[in-house]
Amino acid sequence: MRRLWPLFSARKRVPGSAKPFEDGVAAYHRGDYGTALKFWRPLAEQGNSPAQYNLGRMYDAGDGVPQDDAEAVKWWLLAAEHGKVSAQGELGQRYMLGWGVQGGR
Repeated sequence: MRRLWPLFSARKRVPGSAKPFEDGVAAYHRGDYGTALKFWRPLAEQGNSPAQYNLGRMYDAGDGVPQDDAEAVKWWLLAAEHGKVSAQGELGQRYMLGWGVQGGR
C-alpha cells in the first residue's frame, strides 16, 4: 500500500512565484485540483522545486490528473535535482519498490 504524504506549503517565499504557489496550495486543499494544476504547472516548468514536488504528488495520487507513476517520478526527479529533500525520499522509495522507474512496473 502506498503511503500518501500531505502536500506542503512553501516555507521559503520565492520572489515572483510565491503567490501563485500559495494559491495552488489553497486550491488543492479545497479539492480544486484543476486550479492547483494551473498554478503549479507553469511554476514547475520554470524550475520551482516545491511546485515540481506537488505535481509529482498529484500524479502519484491521481488528483485531477490520470494516476501515472512514471510522470510522478519525472517531476520528483526534477525537484530532487534542485535539492528538494522530500522529492529525493520519494525517488528512493520508488526505486526500492520499482514504481514508475525503468525496469519497474
